[in-house]
Amino acid sequence: NQLDDELGGRPVQCRVVQGKEPGHMRALFKGSMIVHAGGVASGFKNRHDTDTIDNDGIALFHIKGTSALDTMAVQVAEKAASLNSGDCFVLLMPKAVFLWQGKGANEAEVATATNIAELLKDVDSTGEPLAKPRMSGIIALTEGEEPGMFWKALGGKGEYPAMRPG
Repeated sequence: NQLDDELGGRPVQCRVVQGKEPGHMRALFKGSMIVHAGGVASGFKNRHDTDTIDNDGIALFHIKGTSALDTMAVQVAEKAASLNSGDCFVLLMPKAVFLWQGKGANEAEVATATNIAELLKDVDSTGEPLAKPRMSGIIALTEGEEPGMFWKALGGKGEYPAMRPG
């Protein structure tokens, strides 16, 4: 808004509600759009709220879309129930990054998940650059190959939908 005011209203603004991003907006990011959970309290309606940033060192990102242009990553709750067999997920941990491929994930999701994992491997769970690199590179997993540390980061092995939620 400040920039708009300084430029006399010349810039065009468009407000997009999180989770309702149109395809043409997602296409601008070319498969690299990452939405982190939480936020910073601001001067809008939530000005009396506190920051809600997930900084425990673990973050789970759901990769969803139908093509390389409209696929994006959205941070979800770090629990087994957030997974589904129809998509890919990237799990950030302090020492490792897992790229989990559900059995029903499409090629665009796998390609974008690989790209997103590459982007996230050098940042912490809040998106800030790491002071030192993680000990391992990206560990690709196909559904059913998860090591114990994967499930431990998600609070234990549990039930999840066989296919993506409608």
